[in-house]
Amino acid sequence: MSREADPQPHGKRIRGRTLLWWACLLALVALVLMVWSLFDPGPVPVMVAMSLGQLLGTASLAIYVYVVVHDLRRARVLTDEEAAWAASALHTAQAAQTEHDEARAAAEEKAPK
Repeated sequence: MSREADPQPHGKRIRGRTLLWWACLLALVALVLMVWSLFDPGPVPVMVAMSLGQLLGTASLAIYVYVVVHDLRRARVLTDEEAAWAASALHTAQAAQTEHDEARAAAEEKAPK
């Protein structure tokens, strides 16, 4: 779709294509960090991959889902009720990820050094 034919004024809003570019970049950086931990399985690379890599990968997925849901709503394929369901499913996944991270941090604190 060309910029002239776009029905919505954008102003300072970030376009979907820009968000998708950032989602791809975050996913690639997360992938590089995880591959680094495979080739150099020391404690620092593994911790970086499992924390920062996971954070970047999750952020990438969240941005992607946001763009897809927003695009489907704009095309009137997805109703407000279905969009609310998708948002709640994403929120549930993020809450589960946070709970998992907290449990892992607590287990690491208890582990003998």
